[in-house]
Amino acid sequence: MAVQRWRLLLLVVSQGGVSVMDDQLSLSLEQQFNLRSFETQVQKMSREQAQDFLVKLYGQMMMRESMYKTFLKHEWGLEPPQVA
Repeated sequence: MAVQRWRLLLLVVSQGGVSVMDDQLSLSLEQQFNLRSFETQVQKMSREQAQDFLVKLYGQMMMRESMYKTFLKHEWGLEPPQVA
């Protein structure tokens, strides 16, 4: 099995948005548009709405991370054998 290495990407959240500290990684034009659209939507929210939205978004991010980890463990054969 080939060992795959993943680069560590450092994301820095700033007032201007998310900047990625990796010269080889950038957002596509479509992603930039979607980010700007998202920013506009958030600016129209009340503080309470934005806080509620942020908590829900964080929960979704954690779920996505768990799915990725499970998928990678399965694909790389790192899961322990399941006992029936």
